[in-house]
Amino acid sequence: MNNKTRAIRLLSHARQFDDKSIKSVGTLRAYIACLKIFFDWCDTNGVSSSTRSSKQFLVAFLEEKAEIYQQKTLCQHRMALNAAFHKQLAFIPSKLDTVLHARNYQLSELLQLIQHIQVRNAISILICYFAGLRAHELATLQRLNENTRSSTRSWNGNLFAFETNHTIYIVTGKGGLKRHVAIPNELVSIIELRRFPTPKTVRDREIYYQQNYDIGFGKSLSQCFTRSSLKHLGWSTGLHGLRHSYAKNRIKKLLSHGYELEAARLIVSQELGHFRSSVVNCYLR
Repeated sequence: MNNKTRAIRLLSHARQFDDKSIKSVGTLRAYIACLKIFFDWCDTNGVSSSTRSSKQFLVAFLEEKAEIYQQKTLCQHRMALNAAFHKQLAFIPSKLDTVLHARNYQLSELLQLIQHIQVRNAISILICYFAGLRAHELATLQRLNENTRSSTRSWNGNLFAFETNHTIYIVTGKGGLKRHVAIPNELVSIIELRRFPTPKTVRDREIYYQQNYDIGFGKSLSQCFTRSSLKHLGWSTGLHGLRHSYAKNRIKKLLSHGYELEAARLIVSQELGHFRSSVVNCYLR
């Protein structure tokens, strides 16, 4: 059974018990398309059929799509999941909408911004800029010998091409995807000085992590960044804007070394934890 058929059957079953949320053929067609995308995401991330209805994975899916979907599309996906799985998932704001209406951060601006915040948060902001991490992924940072990259994906052999003087770490992203990230050695030397003797249990947005380094992460880091950016620069695209800066900087570097645009987009998409080159278009706007 393919994922479109699964979506049709699941929504047909849902309509038998509650037809209030699906009022037209057009809505049904749109929800089927949304669910197919969700099932494809589950397959890609190794989420089993028995756990797909778990709130943990439904929210992880929406949070990942918040990076590349505008609000109207994101809400449609949330409503489709609510209808199919009989949930009441909370509203999740689109990160893309914010970034589309503001400019990217330059390194000189970040250096100005971080002078006014705690060292642990300043370190994390620079990691996000140079390595493209999400806020919560900073709490999952591990040395290369402490974990393994997800084997459910086919990884491009040219990740981090033309990046020099860096060290590879592993982070855990949306849906439990474990990927490599490249951090400049100047930052690595600082990070390793802040390593805990034993991992520390921390919490962010009702999820627990085993943190290895005393650096900022999650909601508190995002809020700190936004406040500081507004105060000292007069504008903010949020911490997520640094992933857009990373994507643009990497694309420019790959193109300057002779890569075709499509090949460069595929590489950068995987470096960011996505697996469709078209996703990078959202980061390049």
